[in-house]
Amino acid sequence: MRFLFIFLILNAFNVKSQVTSWDVTYSIENINAEASVIEALSSMISMQQTKINYYFYDNNLVNIASYDSLNEIRTVMLKDESHTYVFVTLDGITTYKKKPIAGLEINKNNKPLTKEETPIVKFIENKVVGPFNCTVNEVILPNMNFKLISTTTNDIKASNGFNNPIPMPEIENSGLALALEADFGFAKIHLQHGNFKTVPYLKSIFSISTEGLKETNMEEMKFIKLITGFENPSEMEEEK
Repeated sequence: MRFLFIFLILNAFNVKSQVTSWDVTYSIENINAEASVIEALSSMISMQQTKINYYFYDNNLVNIASYDSLNEIRTVMLKDESHTYVFVTLDGITTYKKKPIAGLEINKNNKPLTKEETPIVKFIENKVVGPFNCTVNEVILPNMNFKLISTTTNDIKASNGFNNPIPMPEIENSGLALALEADFGFAKIHLQHGNFKTVPYLKSIFSISTEGLKETNMEEMKFIKLITGFENPSEMEEEK
């Protein structure tokens, strides 16, 4: 009986110390547009071709974009927190940026959608992706030749304001997107989450401790070069 009790205690601890981990891939196809549009889309996708991993534990969500053996960006999103923490490693030196969730909403200054611009949302199915329950919806913008099929989950509650910064009627609280197929007419972009697995709990991944770290300026040149390959914004303009 004693050994059974010890086994149950260890088993419970083991379950609590496991993390769901998965990776993310992007792809683009059917490109048929002006050279500048093709270049912009290709550049956007190439920026996302770095190794991206997600980790989820106890309603904490972390995404890590690894650019090489020294440089990575770790974004820690916590349920019921008003801030997200971005840890940037440049040349092996880790700095951080603390950002209010509300400040990440890219559409906060946009005008409300007109009746013609309001998307048509069609429920397709419920689906399980990895360990998460998902809902699949089709979103159509009638006058923009745009269609989006999204597979989203509400099982992940961490910082939905960050995960879904563009509110749309009927799907604005849909949670994190685990799959997307966006059809612009002249191109299709795919986002796929896969390779779900259970990994040991690593406290450092989820840590938001900034003790001993310097806050970074997210616009500094090294950061721009890291994520774009260019020394500065003007160089990107010249390349276009």
